[in-house]
Amino acid sequence: MAPIVKRLFVMVRDKLGESVFAFASLQEFAQRNPDTRIVLLARDPYTLLYPTAPNVRVVRYRSSAQAYLYCLGLRLLARRFDALVLLKGYGPKTEQLCRLVPAQRKISSNPLIQVSGMEYIAGSGSDKQHYYPAYLALKMLDPGLEFPRQLAFPPLAAKRAAREPDCVVVCPVSEEERRCFTPAALRQVLALAAREYPGRRILVTVRNEAELALLQGADTSGAEVFLFDTLDALIERFAASAHYFGTDTGLLHIALAMGMPATVFFGQSNPDDAVLPTQPGVRKIRLSALGTSVCPMEQCLRGDCIELAVRNATGQPAALPLQDFCPLAGVPVERLGENTDVDQPAS
Repeated sequence: MAPIVKRLFVMVRDKLGESVFAFASLQEFAQRNPDTRIVLLARDPYTLLYPTAPNVRVVRYRSSAQAYLYCLGLRLLARRFDALVLLKGYGPKTEQLCRLVPAQRKISSNPLIQVSGMEYIAGSGSDKQHYYPAYLALKMLDPGLEFPRQLAFPPLAAKRAAREPDCVVVCPVSEEERRCFTPAALRQVLALAAREYPGRRILVTVRNEAELALLQGADTSGAEVFLFDTLDALIERFAASAHYFGTDTGLLHIALAMGMPATVFFGQSNPDDAVLPTQPGVRKIRLSALGTSVCPMEQCLRGDCIELAVRNATGQPAALPLQDFCPLAGVPVERLGENTDVDQPAS
């Protein structure tokens, strides 16, 4: 059978978690279309996460200038592609790169990218922030492409399979403050990790000094703080970890892609938007009063809803003084003591 397209250029220019989502869809596409030669332009070091495939050549860039020079070279050398697909990306620099790459057809998962002749995704899932946009963009080339059912990156899983677990990780910090653990929630999750994995080292895992500063005032006694300075270091530590405890953050998706079991506490985000439907070994915990909605209150800088879910899960339910604009402020106290707790079975 002739390939859907012979030469495909794929671009991923987004945050860590968003890049993992895009890589999952690209992995599905590459496996279904082995005769399509694919060039993937993505940020270094995030490309460490991409599942290797014989028909995908990964081009890594460390700066916008480097990405620009590469795409300019494609134009000057007239290296024309059958299609360009922007899986994840935003902003004027991404627009500029999309204009530079010579391609017969151009597709974007982001409707805000304004490029002449660009096609945009539509339909169910196009309004989602995570998995669906990248998947729908590739589906415009391959209508038979199926939605990824779980994160499973064989090279990362192999690293973990080769190691004996010697710790568990607790990841309390997300890109948004309202998705971070409060000091009280972190203390209770550390106690939960110690109960479920007695005698095992517990590593409170953060990316940098700025995230470490968010933990000021939190009691982390009995745990070690692991501040990783490279993605390589994080992957090596996750390879020796028995379980992920934490919030909805990019680190969660790396853990899942490696095959690590996880206990995840959700606040403003919907668990079904962050965890694929058949991802094994994931316990998703959220306040029942939040339902399936995504909280729109972006001015919120406190993870009170996460703390309430943690308190309920650890058997210490208690009322909190909620902010006036919080959707939970008018909810009866007894309803705030209930969690939706979904445990996806291990594979």
